[in-house]
Amino acid sequence: MISIEKLLRSTIIIATITSLSACAAMQGNQVSLTVKTEPPGAMLYEGNHALGMAPQTLNYNGDPSKNIINTSKVTAIWPSGAQNSQSFNLPMHQGSFSATISRPKNAPGLANDLANADRVAAAEDRKARNAMTCQSYADQAAASQQISQNTANKKTADVLLGALNQSLSQKSAYDKCMQQFEYN
Repeated sequence: MISIEKLLRSTIIIATITSLSACAAMQGNQVSLTVKTEPPGAMLYEGNHALGMAPQTLNYNGDPSKNIINTSKVTAIWPSGAQNSQSFNLPMHQGSFSATISRPKNAPGLANDLANADRVAAAEDRKARNAMTCQSYADQAAASQQISQNTANKKTADVLLGALNQSLSQKSAYDKCMQQFEYN
């Protein structure tokens, strides 16, 4: 039977090896590209594959013998139906890149897309405020737990100190008693 400790140790070793392998692969052959849109809030597609609302980070694996990764077209489609596509030539071994796909200037429905961008920005603001609130609650919970732990530690210390004092009192009484027998 495998002990839990051995199982945990094996899992940690496997996770570490996997992480190191992934990092090594990423360093040599992988480039990341964060695609944004202007105005914000367009849906992104790569071919027929929906990537989600911009911004999205895409990872590309390239041929290690080449210096450039040529991406397939990324298409941005705004709520008005306006769309624009762009492919990218990314230098390998350079890390992360960012690009912005702009809405075509003459496409109809700009007011609709700007209103959508405002809704997206408001949602992002709410998300950021909620994250700050949750972090504050988490910090308060951690502080409360630390105080509880300190209180528990103090109670334990008080109990141990009381037991020690009692032991010292008992030893003192024992010593006094023994002294009386020695002198009498």
